[in-house]
Amino acid sequence: ETKYRPYMRFDIKLSMKVNSKYFSEEYSIDFQNVTNHNNMMLEQFSYNRLEPQESKVVEVPQMGFFVMPTWRIMF
Repeated sequence: ETKYRPYMRFDIKLSMKVNSKYFSEEYSIDFQNVTNHNNMMLEQFSYNRLEPQESKVVEVPQMGFFVMPTWRIMF
């Protein structure tokens, strides 16, 4: 059984909701993977057609630090 490295990710989200008579709005900013930790997303087999003996399994990392602003309108 294969054991993977420990997964670590720290996210922070700040949001504000504004209510009015007919709708409400939500503003938020989401900071994802604040520590920029290099987590593995998946393992992929990389096949080399020209030299098959050099084919190998490679790790594909997740995205690093990412900021996602959001504006939602709810009726």
